Amino acid sequence: MEWLIVFIVKSLFVGLLLLVIAEGLVLKGNNYSFQRFYLLFSLAICLILPFVQISISGNSKIILLPEVTVFGQRTLFDGFTIVSQGAKSIAQISSQFISLLYWMYWIGVGLFSVRMMHSLLVITKMMHEGEKQIHESRVFVKPQTDLASPLSFFNILFIDKSRYSPEALHCVLIHEKQHEQLGHSFDNVFSEMMVVVQWFNPFVWILRRRLKEVHEFQADRLTLHEGVDAKHYQTLLLHQALGTRHDVGNYFNQLLIKKRFKQMKNLNIGRLGFIKPFAVVVFVGMVALAVSCQKIVDDTNAEKIESPTVVASNGNQNVNDALFKIVEVMPQFNGGDDGIRAYLRSSINYPPEAIEKQISGRVYIEFVITSTGKIADVKVARGVHPLLDAEAIRVVSSMPDWTPGQQRGKTVNVEFTIPINFALK
Repeated sequence: MEWLIVFIVKSLFVGLLLLVIAEGLVLKGNNYSFQRFYLLFSLAICLILPFVQISISGNSKIILLPEVTVFGQRTLFDGFTIVSQGAKSIAQISSQFISLLYWMYWIGVGLFSVRMMHSLLVITKMMHEGEKQIHESRVFVKPQTDLASPLSFFNILFIDKSRYSPEALHCVLIHEKQHEQLGHSFDNVFSEMMVVVQWFNPFVWILRRRLKEVHEFQADRLTLHEGVDAKHYQTLLLHQALGTRHDVGNYFNQLLIKKRFKQMKNLNIGRLGFIKPFAVVVFVGMVALAVSCQKIVDDTNAEKIESPTVVASNGNQNVNDALFKIVEVMPQFNGGDDGIRAYLRSSINYPPEAIEKQISGRVYIEFVITSTGKIADVKVARGVHPLLDAEAIRVVSSMPDWTPGQQRGKTVNVEFTIPINFALK
């Protein structure tokens, strides 16, 4: 369930950055097609990017074994995690919080799914109950319920024509026709789905609202290009009542009147040029790298102790022959990963003195599997405290023999690193 916390945090971070790019760069000007594409792309990226991982290597390649987490005296396994009893504290509380967050998220997804389905069912009900008229592949429906503002959903237009003068009706029909031809209903359904799975993200809601604004700007421009009188059109906007909302449709509404009037002053499409798209691609790429990039391994050279402890186990001397990090046939522990689990389960202990002193942290142990399968050159690559470092060294030094690695048919020395995380619970 930890993936959910990562998803929420990254989704919020990505949404914030993409909204900043939108407000500061993309939404400036009146190239609505570009703005629409960016906003749809942003809604999708907020969902997808948190799950994308771009791996990059550090300067020094090492073979990093799965991390071992040690919690005190009693051992339980979660992958390569060793769990034990100590003081009841943050770990248990965090587990309960994650569980609560998990259920809250899915309850929210369920509620917003019901909300979306309700909107679709209302539209379907109006479609079946209303008086229908088909004209030029468009379906006009006069709803039985009072619908103050016209609503378009794909090629279906819900409108009570008797409420409009012929001139006003002409404006409304042209406006709603633009929504249909531009495929705005597809955008609305897609954005509603993005809201369902990211209901917790306020930046997704704002991006969705900006998309609806762009829809209206596009429809207004094309309506005026059809020869509709601008003053009459603006007067009609001012007199529209705000009716019942169904978020998957397009409304001829007055919520954005001030913005729409401002946009109508310049009906010419601004030249997009090269600089703005290039800048957007660069900034979005930076966001993607910031969120998704991770190192394959830690660069242990950065924090190596000056005089690392060296333990030659099983009576072997330290390795002086050629040392490999990656070979054709990697060394194998007897029993594979399960064998390592079994060994760690029976061998590792959280030092009692460290528990009393509340000492915790991650120790990186570096060691070599020799050409004969022995453990040699065990040392602390990154330490925490002598108590924890010593226990980590002891356990790794006491490992049984491995099957040695091979390079070009010959057994060779191979270096590994294993992180052991000592944590209090």
